[in-house]
Amino acid sequence: MVKYLRNGNANLEIYGIKNPIGDKTMESKKKETKSNIPDYIASSPIENGEKTYWQNIGSAWKTQKGINIVLNALPINNKICLFENTKEE
Repeated sequence: MVKYLRNGNANLEIYGIKNPIGDKTMESKKKETKSNIPDYIASSPIENGEKTYWQNIGSAWKTQKGINIVLNALPINNKICLFENTKEE
């Protein structure tokens, strides 16, 4: 009987079990991407009387099948807008 452990590939190697996915890790996959700079900035509008302020709450990256959005905070209202990132770091 083979036990699958959730503590990573190191524990599997102790029992002589090879990683069924291969030797690719998150680090090696990260190197394949063209850039870590987000394509979009996720913002939420905050209305204060007559003015509307935009609070940045996350980032977004284009993928082959869509857009991945990573939020660092949740919006107070129900609106999230994606703006193209104009900053080149």
